[in-house]
Parts: sequence; structure tokens; C-alpha cells
Amino acid sequence: YTYSGSLIGGAFVLADSNSDTWTQNFYTRSADSDSEMVYTEGAVGDLYWQVSAGMYKITANVTDLTIKIEPMAAPDFSDIYIVGDASVSGWDVNAPKGHFTQNSDNPFLFTMETDLTAGSFKLLVGSTGDWCGKWYRPKTDGEGIADGEMNLQTGCDPDNKWAVTSATAGRYLITIDASKNTIKFEKVQVYIIGDATPNGWNMGSLTPMTYADGKYTWTGALTAGSFKFTKFNTDWCQGTELVAVTADQDISNTAFAERVKCAGGDATDLKWKVTGAQAGTYTFVLDLSSGKLSITKK
Repeated sequence: YTYSGSLIGGAFVLADSNSDTWTQNFYTRSADSDSEMVYTEGAVGDLYWQVSAGMYKITANVTDLTIKIEPMAAPDFSDIYIVGDASVSGWDVNAPKGHFTQNSDNPFLFTMETDLTAGSFKLLVGSTGDWCGKWYRPKTDGEGIADGEMNLQTGCDPDNKWAVTSATAGRYLITIDASKNTIKFEKVQVYIIGDATPNGWNMGSLTPMTYADGKYTWTGALTAGSFKFTKFNTDWCQGTELVAVTADQDISNTAFAERVKCAGGDATDLKWKVTGAQAGTYTFVLDLSSGKLSITKK
């Protein structure tokens, strides 16, 4: 088992479940060596590993009861850009628009939510302006939109690129783990939810809005009640919501904000309010790239 990421300074042990009790089973530090573990059933004991704050790779072997704790430095770059005719940057290597965000807790993780159209792309690493600089490229040329390992290389060749087809085009959350040189693609869906909508508050069985040409659309009946949007359809607080900016916001006000994993508690859970007089059939058009929403009554 391996873990790569940040730790705050202090002590830790390894639990074999996510139970909230201290009477479960643990792997703890051996009294003889920091690189050996002891499996303790039903109690945490009093022997822990101690670390200072930083990035670590921890490898635990539960067969031979050994553990390796390796400090990890941050990567030698803090910028990654998407470049290609499938991306918002086009083939602009000097000032590409598509820029990844580096995670503040784990500097090896980079994320970007972006639209991908039919075409190809690769990832520029570090400095801009150099076609033969440092790049992330897929293992093979023309590789599709699939999770996996990628090559980090300096130079012009081999100039492998990812390929986006009309079938795989869409909006994606792209995650790069620079500690493993891996990439992950998650297609972004948007759902309208609330007792004013046909979906109700039935998280887990929502019907997604339709995505085409960078926009999400939905046409349907709204009844008296409230609604908001989510980017997930699993369980509450499992992802990003798109909420109103004021409580009981009128449907004529299309301003919205992101609410990430219920951050801030109920005070941020703002919704649109539909009155009985406003009930009817509406068309929603949501453009996440421009941050614009239109709501039109039919």
C-alpha cells in the first residue's frame, strides 16, 4: 500500500478501516525499528511514527510488516499549460490560455476544468515559448482520452499528442499527478436539482443537462419550489455545486457561484426560488467557460 501527499507535523499510525473508534485494528511502529510495523488488534497502543510537516511517500508492506517513509520535495515546476487545437489555447506556445492550478496542500497535483473539442493536444511544462522545451506527452501518438501514465520529456521528438474525437469531445476535469507522471480525465456533467424541477431532491438518480458546443442546456417544467445545480450525482457534499448568490434568488437573476464540497456550511447553500406565478416551461443554457447562465420561459 502506498500514500503520496502532504502530512502535518506530528504522529501517525495506520488503521485497517475507516471506523471512528480507537478499538479497531492498527499497524503501529515497532519498538525495535522505525521501518518495522506491529499489527495490533482492538487497540492503538502507544508506539507511533513521528514526522515533521512536508510531502511524503509512505509504502507499507502488510505481508512482511515493513514500512518506508520517504520525504518528497515539490516538483521543479509550478506551471502546466494545455496546448493544441483541441484546447482553449490553440497552438499558442507563447501565451497559452489553458493553465492548470497547482494544489496548495500537495504541490504534485495539478487540475484544470476545460472544454476539449475534436483535435489534438499536449501539455507544456514550466516555461512558455519553447516548442522544444519540457512537455508531458502520451506514451503513444494519437492516444485517446483515457487515464494512465505519460512521458515527461524535453525536446521536440517524439511529438506524441492526445487525440480528441467528436465522440469524446466535452468538458473535462483533468488531474495530473507529477509524483507519478499520471493523468486522469473526468467528464463534467451538470444536473439541475430541487423540488421545483422534475429531478426533485433525489440525489443519485438525476438526469444530466445536455452538453454541446461548450454549453449545457435543459428544457423542462418548473413548479413552485427551489433549485440549484450540481456537478455530481452520487451523494450529498461529494463535489461542486453551482448555487445562487442570494437566498431565495428570483429566477430572473442568473448570477451564480461555486460551492465546493459544502464548504462554509448551510450559509452557502443558496437556491433560486420559483413562485406559483412563475411556474411553467423554461430553457436553461449554462456556459461554464464564460460563467454565464440564461433562463428563458417558453
